[in-house]
Amino acid sequence: MKYLVATFCLLFSMVGFASEKQFIQCASCHSLEKGVHGLGPSLYKIKDKQAGKQTGFRYSSAMKRSSIRWTRSNLDKYIESPQSVVPGGRMPYSGESDEKVRKQIIDYIFSQ
Repeated sequence: MKYLVATFCLLFSMVGFASEKQFIQCASCHSLEKGVHGLGPSLYKIKDKQAGKQTGFRYSSAMKRSSIRWTRSNLDKYIESPQSVVPGGRMPYSGESDEKVRKQIIDYIFSQ
């Protein structure tokens, strides 16, 4: 039984590590700390929040006008193709085509 628990803990930590590893590409511009903005806004507790509304960050007019709420589905679409979801947005990222990678990124952001 203790080996089963140890195996489960190892697998769980590997999944978390994979998600964190995928987030590294986002961390060059975004933080997961409250109010700590970089080139991009902090992603601290964005789950189900309205996009473009955090204080202390200068959003593009396009993002401010968007009616996006950061649900899993909307964030997935945005990470896949930011310019398609928010035309005129300033995010300098072409998108992530791999659904598995997007899921890992979202899992990590939402787990923080």
